Amino acid sequence: MHCCTTVSVPKVCFVAVNAACLPGSLYTSLFIFSQAGLLRKQLNEVQTGKQELVIKYEEQLQRVKDELSKLKRSYQKLQSKQLKESREGAKSREEDRTEVTRLNGKIEEFRQRVSPVREPEDAVPSLSVVPGDPEEGSGRAVH
Repeated sequence: MHCCTTVSVPKVCFVAVNAACLPGSLYTSLFIFSQAGLLRKQLNEVQTGKQELVIKYEEQLQRVKDELSKLKRSYQKLQSKQLKESREGAKSREEDRTEVTRLNGKIEEFRQRVSPVREPEDAVPSLSVVPGDPEEGSGRAVH
């Protein structure tokens, strides 16, 4: 009875062992060794999967960082534009106030030229009525 059979494949060597031919501790060691191999294979698969996830997360993080940078630049441009408009608006409002003041002065100047110089109320000649013939009920105006 053969206890072992060796099968050779290029770069790999498999040993098939008949468990009946092995002592208990050797059988247990061989079992543990094969289990360790399976666990190592599973560990490699898990690590590969984790590496793929890490790569995907890093790519996603880079996309988020790029988008954040774009948003920051857009915000800074908008803020700069609003500040510029605000300065121009303040300048424009000051120019508007100056123009209103200038026009008010011209209106006042125009009023003074157009309006005749008024005399005080008591200096204005008044009309007085001199009583005439009481029967006629008329009187004449005297200046």
